[in-house]
Amino acid sequence: MVEYTYLVLRLPRGTTRDTARRVLTEHAEHGGWELDR
Repeated sequence: MVEYTYLVLRLPRGTTRDTARRVLTEHAEHGGWELDR
């Protein structure tokens, strides 16, 4: 059985794609998880 862990991130309306990408990348790098589409 595969076990998944997830993190819910809430970004305010109007957040640009570049900012959202930066936030997700930082969480991935420091949290030890991979981004998936």
